[in-house]
Amino acid sequence: MAPGARNPTVVIADDDALIRFVLRAALERSGYSVVDADDGESAVRLCRTEAVDAVILDTRMPGLTLPETFTALRSDRGDLPILILSGISDPPDEAREPHTQFLSKPVDSRALIETVARLVGVGTE
Repeated sequence: MAPGARNPTVVIADDDALIRFVLRAALERSGYSVVDADDGESAVRLCRTEAVDAVILDTRMPGLTLPETFTALRSDRGDLPILILSGISDPPDEAREPHTQFLSKPVDSRALIETVARLVGVGTE
């Protein structure tokens, strides 16, 4: 990373605090800044107020559904990289959209870091 450049910021949106903790630890060890949200509404709010480089979305959270959260995020910023995580192995329709990836839980930390790096373009120059 260039001197003075900021670390990429990732929003983790998952209603399970333990999953947020594990994902945060893996991402921070790899140099990312992390902001937590426990529902879709909070994730959308954070993306509107913070300089966010990517979002990790759980498929099932209280409040906004995945499609509602995804649509709100993309209506604000169509190219926002989004990683969808699910305990179900079948990717939702949103996972087929551009700038979107899908991983099944439990997530291997190496796969997580590699996928987020691809989404935000880290190490791909």
